[in-house]
Amino acid sequence: TLVEPGRIANFSLDEHRALNQHGQETLARLSAGKRGEVAFTLNDVRKAQQWLRGLFAQHDRAGHCERQALLEVTLEVVDTLRQYQRQEPQKADIVAKTLDQGFFDGSAGVTVRGELRMFVCHFYCISCLAALSNFARRFPQVRLSADYDDCWKTRLLDV
Repeated sequence: TLVEPGRIANFSLDEHRALNQHGQETLARLSAGKRGEVAFTLNDVRKAQQWLRGLFAQHDRAGHCERQALLEVTLEVVDTLRQYQRQEPQKADIVAKTLDQGFFDGSAGVTVRGELRMFVCHFYCISCLAALSNFARRFPQVRLSADYDDCWKTRLLDV
């Protein structure tokens, strides 16, 4: 049962369906893109989705492109770590601890470094800003640059 202030019903059929299928579409899409050769599982996808939570503001924004891009980058990291875990069994515990905690700052033994540049054609909604913040918190050694176009100005150019 879900309880939230201002909620009309305790549980809806749509929410039940979403909970049952949570992460399956993402796994299927990414798996198809790599011809079924992904090392991560449905459980890994669901964990990554939890790590990059946005805010629920009037409607679910989990499918926004900004969050999906961050999710795909995160799952690339998870995929690489799962492959490494299989190749280096003596380090499997370190990888497992890192993936269990979901922090890639070296605190569990794995540090992810790099640069991520993201550009979208409109300003970020509050939910996507929350997902960006969660990504930055979990990957503090990744330099994150986010920019956007002013859609109100560019939209006028189309007229």
